[in-house]
Amino acid sequence: MAQTTEGASEIVEGLRFSFMTDEEVRKHNVLKITNPILLDSVGRPMPGGLYDPLLGPMDEQAPCKSCGQQSFQCPGHCGHIDLVSPVYNPLLFDTNQRKRNARIL
Repeated sequence: MAQTTEGASEIVEGLRFSFMTDEEVRKHNVLKITNPILLDSVGRPMPGGLYDPLLGPMDEQAPCKSCGQQSFQCPGHCGHIDLVSPVYNPLLFDTNQRKRNARIL
């Protein structure tokens, strides 16, 4: 593995992004967000909320509840919210419109 002071030995020829399926999202996250309350009356994160410690430490001195690393080493962890109705991704509007307008030859 290259050290941070060394140059890369390979040239990146391509890069591909994609959206995860619902199953992939659930598989790769640490918490289902269920609590709409962010903090308790004294400012501590509420379990199941957006500031739940499983998503990463809020305090620089506290270890992460998911990976055990300190604040600056922890990459942060994903959670998910189950929505009651579909939400369309606006980043896909142009792509979907092009597909609808495409003609089959």
